[in-house]
Amino acid sequence: MPEPFATASGAPFLELRHIVKSFDGVTVLKQVDFTVTEGEIIGLIGENGAGKSTCMNIIAGELAPNDGDVLIDGKPVRLNGVSAGLDQGIRFIHQELSLVGALTVAENIFLGDYASNRFGFLDRKKLKKAAAETLARVRASHIDPLTRVETLRAGDQQMVEIAKALAHGRPRLLIMDEPTSSLTEHEASALFDLASELAAAGTAIIFITHRLEEIQAISHRVVVLRDGEKVAELPVPVSRETMIAQMVGKESAVSQPVIRTVDGEPVLRVNDISDGNLANIVFELRRGEILGLFGLVGSGRTELLEILFGIRPKRRGELWLAQSLNKETPSIRMVTESRKTSGILPLHSVADNVAISAWPQLQRGLFINRKDQTALVEDARNRFRIRVARTEQPITSLSGGNQQKALLARAFAAKPDILLLDEPTHGVDVGAKGEIYTLIRQMADAGMAIILASSEVPELMAIVDRCVVLSLQQQAGILTRDQLAEEQLLKLAFSRH
Repeated sequence: MPEPFATASGAPFLELRHIVKSFDGVTVLKQVDFTVTEGEIIGLIGENGAGKSTCMNIIAGELAPNDGDVLIDGKPVRLNGVSAGLDQGIRFIHQELSLVGALTVAENIFLGDYASNRFGFLDRKKLKKAAAETLARVRASHIDPLTRVETLRAGDQQMVEIAKALAHGRPRLLIMDEPTSSLTEHEASALFDLASELAAAGTAIIFITHRLEEIQAISHRVVVLRDGEKVAELPVPVSRETMIAQMVGKESAVSQPVIRTVDGEPVLRVNDISDGNLANIVFELRRGEILGLFGLVGSGRTELLEILFGIRPKRRGELWLAQSLNKETPSIRMVTESRKTSGILPLHSVADNVAISAWPQLQRGLFINRKDQTALVEDARNRFRIRVARTEQPITSLSGGNQQKALLARAFAAKPDILLLDEPTHGVDVGAKGEIYTLIRQMADAGMAIILASSEVPELMAIVDRCVVLSLQQQAGILTRDQLAEEQLLKLAFSRH
């Protein structure tokens, strides 16, 4: 990663004064003010539900404040819709991508503004050329402009989203919400270089991430929101401990590694299973064990979990499941990495999203016992610290991190024998990670067998009992708890590259 940038010295571009925003009588922003300067990169941090996305949606024109003023170039403005924000040169790259999977990369980049020829028809040659130039600008020349977006891996889709934001020239303000969540370290470094170039040319940038090392590397200063209020503005460099303390009002809740003794019987044995690409996958999972799964992008982590869950067919190999204590076939649940496309039920409430996996246990005759469901949901809400005004509100009204916690609560509520977790703390703030780790350990202590796939080495070091390492879709090794070290994990992960 680059060194922290030098202090910006441009003129003020945007100012928020006493911004207030409420939903259903619940105030989510309370007298928020801060200034964004031309050429400045602001790191915006806070726990899930702190008000970061709501604040950015007001800046982009997607929401109107209940009170307070937005000033651009020193003059009060009313941003009545996204188009008004675009007219002011504001671009917002959301955490949840807004691409159309069935369209090509080029069509997505210039969606709504296609080039036409002299006959009025779409000029595909011109569109492809312009898309290729924009992709090159964001260091993504390897992406074919004519490829359908749905066929791209998550990291490349993220780069297309960034290209889309820059397709019409340099913005005056670029808001990036968790832009590196799907990127490799090399891709993230290229994005930071791009941000440095944009800032040097005068673009103001607001950078939102839960990866605090990125905040330290890229920002001129840090703005901290907590419970809808701005609680601090911190100069860079700033320590990780200081940022966490300001975010959560206390020291880091992320727990230290806990050495556990696992002596349960095997519940799962995997013998050389493959979907045609995976190979040499051989391991066993014991009752009460937390088994890590690590590898670089393209290593096959998610594909392996999908085979185990049954949504990806295996072409060869053996998969053995022990008989459950109370039923013939063990129950398996999976929390996917992509909560938007394969996780949440977007048309349903928070309560339904949390309780749906437990409906068989809640059923009384033909109906669900709503009293029992309410008790289950309230318990999950408190245990997982899901920030929600009412559990009957749509799950899409929650922040991304709170949606993730609701999905974890759903999986735990079903009390499966085997739980598969793919990047379980994706989009979850640092203050909640330690609590999730504690809950995972509690479920394992109660006998649940867990496979946890993660790209974050510190997460694996903190939580797992053993770790299977994949390299280019082959098993490179298994590390025991006493062998777990960052150097060893990366050495195995790179072993076939």
